[in-house]
Amino acid sequence: MQAVTNEGMQTLILTGELDLASGAELDETIRRLCRTGTAGLVIDLRKLSFIDSTGVKSMLQAGRLCEEHGHEFRLIPGPRNIQRIFEVTGLDRALPFVGSPAS
Repeated sequence: MQAVTNEGMQTLILTGELDLASGAELDETIRRLCRTGTAGLVIDLRKLSFIDSTGVKSMLQAGRLCEEHGHEFRLIPGPRNIQRIFEVTGLDRALPFVGSPAS
């Protein structure tokens, strides 16, 4: 995971697999960013190769935390196999995705 700050917005670029093993670190990073008063959070899924239910839960939790703290929240779609998980669950319409999925 790489963190980039631009004009008060925090972007987390996720790489590899987002699962039970990596989800706890992501959740803690998101909680920390929301507590520090960031203007908003963008989570970039373009470099993910795998996501499980723990990762999906992390995206939902990130949205709730940002809303609670009054921060913007956006997701940059990942590759087709990643986006398929959001489509099957209907979360592609419920989460704030921006832009086109990665090819």
